[in-house]
Amino acid sequence: MANSGDRAAPTTREEAESGTVEITFNGRRRRVPKDRQLAAGLLETGTQVFTRSLKYRRPRGPFCGRGQCTGCLIRLNGVPMVRSCEVFPRPGDRVETEAGWPSTDHDLFRGMDWLYSQGMDTTRGFTRPQFLRPAYISLVRKFGGLGALPTGGPGRVSSPERVSVEVLVVGGGSSGSWSRQRITQLRPKSRVLAVDQKQEGHSVVFLAPLNGKGFQSVVQRPGKGALLVDAQRVIVATGTYGAGLPFRGSELPGTHTGDGLMNLYPQPSRSGIRRLAVFGGGPSTLALLDAWKDRIGVLAAPWDLAPATRTRAQELGIPVREQTLLTAARGSRKVQSIELTHRGSHEVESHAADALAIAHRMLPQSGLLFQVGAEMRWHNAGSAYYPVLTENCETSVPGVFAVGGVAGFTEEADVQESAERAVAAVLDERPLTPPRGRSAVGAADGLLSRRRAREGPSPMLDYHREFLSVKGNKKIVLCPCEDVTLGEVERVVHDGWEPSLEVAKRLTGTGMGLCQGRYCMPDTVLLLAVLSGRDPSEVGFFTQRPPVWPIRIGDLGGSG
Repeated sequence: MANSGDRAAPTTREEAESGTVEITFNGRRRRVPKDRQLAAGLLETGTQVFTRSLKYRRPRGPFCGRGQCTGCLIRLNGVPMVRSCEVFPRPGDRVETEAGWPSTDHDLFRGMDWLYSQGMDTTRGFTRPQFLRPAYISLVRKFGGLGALPTGGPGRVSSPERVSVEVLVVGGGSSGSWSRQRITQLRPKSRVLAVDQKQEGHSVVFLAPLNGKGFQSVVQRPGKGALLVDAQRVIVATGTYGAGLPFRGSELPGTHTGDGLMNLYPQPSRSGIRRLAVFGGGPSTLALLDAWKDRIGVLAAPWDLAPATRTRAQELGIPVREQTLLTAARGSRKVQSIELTHRGSHEVESHAADALAIAHRMLPQSGLLFQVGAEMRWHNAGSAYYPVLTENCETSVPGVFAVGGVAGFTEEADVQESAERAVAAVLDERPLTPPRGRSAVGAADGLLSRRRAREGPSPMLDYHREFLSVKGNKKIVLCPCEDVTLGEVERVVHDGWEPSLEVAKRLTGTGMGLCQGRYCMPDTVLLLAVLSGRDPSEVGFFTQRPPVWPIRIGDLGGSG
């Protein structure tokens, strides 16, 4: 999302010289850095609690740092549910928190967490006695809202623009940029549209085939209205994102994904964080070590660290704990310490920390591939679903290609080669007819063979199996958007329901929040597999309905 609501005049000289702008936060004047996301600026000036969770009213703060979760939602200039990690402050902005009574900081309904110490029964509710059901429904509706309606009345809405292109490239990372550049180099006059969410704030929220005649997509452009795109071919290069993890206190303010922390704080010296705990071992761990250095109090990992990562941590004098479970983050309003449990021995140790970065693995941003109907297959090594590809990186949907991280290619050479192959096939301009045996990936092909060579046993499946044996009895929130607990997912299996992700979604609501399952679905699949004794591929996936990214209704038209 781009900045929302009415925005004030340009920055004053005083603000320009100081590098800050003046805003009002819950009615009080406050100066925040003008060159950083609003979420980071608010954190720097002392705000920890941005909102409250849906059912148990637990405090929440920024988590993903990239506009995909619900931890940093605020009201900006009368517009509700704005992700403060995606907007930059302007002079005179009116920022308010909305959840909690009488305030977000001091929410009397926080007692719901204590009252329902074993979790709420949201499936049945107050079915008995019957006369209490209307009051229960009224309470649920009151709690279910994430903000009041916008103030100031409706804006002007115009018809969306429509364009036709030969190739739509979705994603602005290395594979997406390489694909766009190669197409324009090889065929300068080709009509190519590249959609880059990180740099431009634009995102493809819908993708569908048009009866074998290409594809139609909807591009969200906050403040400009939607763009309808007709494309002959589509290259999906949406990349990866940092995964979450279940543990007690997983949603406590001060907890971030590794890539989210790097996005919020490009300069750690301005973060206010003095003692960072890293639970890592994934691709972003080395970057965290190099950026945060002496601010890291401990580096823990669920398995043995790569030699380069271990050596770098030792050079920096950072204590290392390998083969551990992250079992708890503790604190009242924000992270104050973490609890680690050693795998095998189950010995417990605590470490003081004022922030926690989870950097154990990256997941493919595959929502568009599910939505367009591409065949997906579970891969144990990545503990995620990846597209089934032909040797030219085409999916089972003719004309849709997947390259880079979303397709499971992590090495830079493989990322570039996947883009090269897709571009060559896209420019070939052959008819959109699926070849015979499209689902069978050629075993002799080098690029795809290298990807499959990394498909060993699932380390995350073993991790979740051991975690369930030591987790304790306290409520562990598995779905932060909907406050669905691990206990509710366990009851799906114990009560005899089909242990599938779709059934768990319908019974508990997991995956139905604004993040659309990005941070609960991967772990729910693994946990259901452990609880039922099934392979994760048998647990399945739920239907990915549009929009892939949350979007305001007004952005589907052109608002002005």
